[in-house]
Amino acid sequence: LSATLIGSGLARESLVEGLLGSSTSALQSMSENTQGSSSEFFAFLERLKTSVMLRCIDIQTEESTLLPIGDIQVGQRYRLMDEDHVYLSSRVVQGELVVTNSLSDGSSLPFRVLPGDHLAFGAFVLSGDGICEVVQSFSEVSLFKIEDTLLEEDGSSDFQKRLSYLYDLLLPPVQLGFGVWSLLNGLTERAIGLLSFNPAEDSERSKLSSSESALVDMALNNVHISDSRVFETLKDVSHILISIDALRHLGTYSCQQTLLNGASALDCDLLQILWAIVSDFGADPSVVLWGILSDVQEKHPALQSLEVNVGESDQGLYRVVLEGQPVVLIRFTEKDGAIHASFSTEEADLGVITITWRPSQEFEMMSSQLRKLGISVSTVGAHCGRTKEAEDRKSRLLELRNQGCKVAYLGDVIDDIAAMAAADIAIGLAEDELGFISKTVCDIVLGGDILWLSRLFVLSRNFVEANRFNTNLIVGSSVLLAAASLVATFSPLQTILLFNSAPIIAEINTLRSLNGSSSRL
Repeated sequence: LSATLIGSGLARESLVEGLLGSSTSALQSMSENTQGSSSEFFAFLERLKTSVMLRCIDIQTEESTLLPIGDIQVGQRYRLMDEDHVYLSSRVVQGELVVTNSLSDGSSLPFRVLPGDHLAFGAFVLSGDGICEVVQSFSEVSLFKIEDTLLEEDGSSDFQKRLSYLYDLLLPPVQLGFGVWSLLNGLTERAIGLLSFNPAEDSERSKLSSSESALVDMALNNVHISDSRVFETLKDVSHILISIDALRHLGTYSCQQTLLNGASALDCDLLQILWAIVSDFGADPSVVLWGILSDVQEKHPALQSLEVNVGESDQGLYRVVLEGQPVVLIRFTEKDGAIHASFSTEEADLGVITITWRPSQEFEMMSSQLRKLGISVSTVGAHCGRTKEAEDRKSRLLELRNQGCKVAYLGDVIDDIAAMAAADIAIGLAEDELGFISKTVCDIVLGGDILWLSRLFVLSRNFVEANRFNTNLIVGSSVLLAAASLVATFSPLQTILLFNSAPIIAEINTLRSLNGSSSRL
């Protein structure tokens, strides 16, 4: 019977589905991640263990060999050079390095490490050459011990699930029996109607097909979505937390210099003192100090000595001695959403450089659109780097969730990973070169146009509504056509066309809901 129906162009009967296994599960595996929202992150860590090699040094023979970071134990020594990332918490034992913690906490303050100093996981070597000793193995990195969560499953009620279970258990034998009886008695239309009647399966296939269409459509717009169930969760989000370290992609940093009376003792302005530090480190001015020196011409006196002590955000301190100038202390603090670099000598205050972030026009437009949708936007985190930054960012997210909010988190650096894993939706930016680790926990990765963030909320609501309409359409049409076929009012060709028309209309409705014009606010 199944072979006959397939040969006649009717491949929708439940008999083959039961014997050969449902093709629905194959489609579901492409659009839904059943292994957890952080499965890509854990897979990335496994690859990282074997693909990243360190120049390990034997203490006795001083011979150098390449070893994967997953095999390196505490006490192993290795060499760091220019533009290396620090993948293991270490202590410097020889040489000196100029580093930033931009990968881990987003800080763009450069500092020098000497023998005995500690290097945190995620530090980046701007310049220098040194030998370090591992103090924590890769498997013990606390930042990678995150919660793995599953996205919300289908929101069917318990009654609907029980009804579907009873339908799958009891109805197929009845359908098959009446269908065979109808064929033996020459009632072809009735047989087609009975054997084609499976609204639950048709509805599920339509939903998964629509999900796959949505994922492909988003990919064509440079928006990568890891799981089709993201749409269902996204429509209920009421708050978006944006990591302060992601702001550099969403606007620009600028500075304003305020000189005090004590500055008359210097032969250069305050920005040139910062230039002297950057020049001594051999760092790229567009990378360090929030890029504020990119457009400033270098014309500073020679630097004689420099001491650096970068700790908590209220302890970022440089001690600078320029040729023919008094000793200058530079302290970085953060207040009222701005970064303040205060310059002073032992005798007087010299002035302040205030560094502020200005949002891009696109970011302001996106924020305005989100407010119209009833979604709040706020930033989380601090500049300059703090030892409890990761913990504080996650605590802020959990605080909002405990208030009953669905929260999306737009993250960037390693300190964001714990919060991103705990968020209802984790979002990353494709152009973020420092977020190559954090992007592995993302449900959504935006490419290029930040305005797609607000569009996604509109599209998710449209998509969910379209799926509900499609389900009602398919179930309703299946019931009506099955009932009508019992009285043989259609020819076999008409029955085939009518039974296949509802899924086609449903797919067209899905594409309409994903149309770019439907997301305009």
